Amino acid sequence: MSRALFRSVPEARSTISSYKDTRAVPAPRESPDQLHERAVREVEADVGDRDDRLATAEREESKQLRKEIAELKRANKIFAPAAPASR
Repeated sequence: MSRALFRSVPEARSTISSYKDTRAVPAPRESPDQLHERAVREVEADVGDRDDRLATAEREESKQLRKEIAELKRANKIFAPAAPASR
């Protein structure tokens, strides 16, 4: 019995090592030039010079509205079963 257990250890090790190899690699950090370009695009959008992206205020409003919609959907799921009983 102990021999069978001993044989399974290398198999487990190979499984663990193959798992480690398939983990997600963190994204490389942006270079200072890329950060600068992104900041410039954001400022241009805030000023109104760019139409291809949302301004910061619009982005924040959109994020808040998405949260509110999700909250309302959760509330509807809770109250929906009680609605027919109240009629």
